[in-house]
Amino acid sequence: MHRSGTSALTRVLSLCGGALPARLLPPDAGNPSGYWEPLDAIAIDDAYLRARGSSWYDTRFDPRPQPADPALVERIAEFLSTGFTAPGPLLVKEPRLTLLLPAWLAAADALEMPVRVIHVVRDPFEVAASLAVRNRMGTEHGLALWLKYTLAGERDARGRRRLFVAYDDLFADWSAVVARCIGELGLPLAIGAGTPAAVADHLRPALRHHRGAPDREPAGLDPRLVAWARRAGAALRNAVTEPQRARRRLDALRAEFAASSYAAGRAWPEPLAESAGYEPAAPLGVAEAALDPHTAELNRLKYQLEKERYEREIAERETACELAKLREELASATASADRTATIQSQFEAHLAELRTRLATAQAAESDLHAVAAALRGKANAASEQLYEALRRNHALMAELEASRAAGARRNGEPPAAAAAPSPTPELRELRKNTVQLERTVAQLREQLAAREAQLASLQSSRSWRLTAPLRRAKRVLAP
Repeated sequence: MHRSGTSALTRVLSLCGGALPARLLPPDAGNPSGYWEPLDAIAIDDAYLRARGSSWYDTRFDPRPQPADPALVERIAEFLSTGFTAPGPLLVKEPRLTLLLPAWLAAADALEMPVRVIHVVRDPFEVAASLAVRNRMGTEHGLALWLKYTLAGERDARGRRRLFVAYDDLFADWSAVVARCIGELGLPLAIGAGTPAAVADHLRPALRHHRGAPDREPAGLDPRLVAWARRAGAALRNAVTEPQRARRRLDALRAEFAASSYAAGRAWPEPLAESAGYEPAAPLGVAEAALDPHTAELNRLKYQLEKERYEREIAERETACELAKLREELASATASADRTATIQSQFEAHLAELRTRLATAQAAESDLHAVAAALRGKANAASEQLYEALRRNHALMAELEASRAAGARRNGEPPAAAAAPSPTPELRELRKNTVQLERTVAQLREQLAAREAQLASLQSSRSWRLTAPLRRAKRVLAP
């Protein structure tokens, strides 16, 4: 269907290796990024429809598949044989071929060209809104036309290898859509190094408008038409996972729509031309000779005015999009600055806390060093006193032993039988002092070992490690 996103998908596939026709419809206000559809195919399909009193915007619909016209098949086959010069799988995107799909498939079969069909599914209310802007088409007319194209194209593509692609998915993750085309359809496509940048330049958000269906039924519209559009959209979205169920739903919808006055043919107001690059020779039901020069000039000026208005609307939307982007960037920069200030404040608070911990740790270290030094002094003094006491003890013991030996010789007693002399008061006092000094030295050594263990625990703590850079800086900066 027109305005469903086929232009966007066709260009993405061409950037991944698909071959576009040699003569393309030029871009214009209706599609600034390009239509990517062949002028020759438009002319073939348009001429066939006009010859039968129809057009691309005719809602008349026959629920039965129509046989392919041999003359039309021949013209299509000639185009498929001569209309492409680039290598790769041929990309044929032209909305009218949805109405004439049996003839296009028959032409491809006659040329032994394997065919893959990609259905681009967009919300029908978005399509109708886009048609209202580009073609000044009423919403009911747009919805009825979407139903006709959707129901006819889905019916006539059955039995072929095909894929349903949501328009939203193309914008959300185009590479995943290409991967599905490669994997599920076997298309020889590839995403090259420069493809993402080229696709990003093509799928510009500013060129996408009319997002989302209304929450409630639009006022003044035929509720049956709205319900059919909603049901058909839901069935197409489920076609990937539940093809048989979707097929039954679409068959039922096709019968209901075919029995309506929309499919019987209504006298719709003639919409504006699709494109300045290609205009039908005459509107539906009007012979070319019936248009006098004044009417033709009036129609041309009317279209030119509408084209300029639409171009202005697009420029305004692009400006609004850029402005919104700049506002988002400004908000992001402001939030980033606020986060930076918060982080800086937190860092300064953390630094102050570390400095406090450093001062506390350094004071504790100084106290421990002082206590340890005092204990070492006391231990050293006590050790010296103990050493002196032991020396005196040994000297007295030697004197007592000599006195005992001399007495034994005077008494004529053998040395071994001499009785041990009783210790003198001086020796008893010395031994008592020696025992006390030994206890004092042992206690001092225990206290010193405890302080050294405490100091080692402080130096291995997390606070000590965190404040190490500050201590080093302090030593470097010390006079």
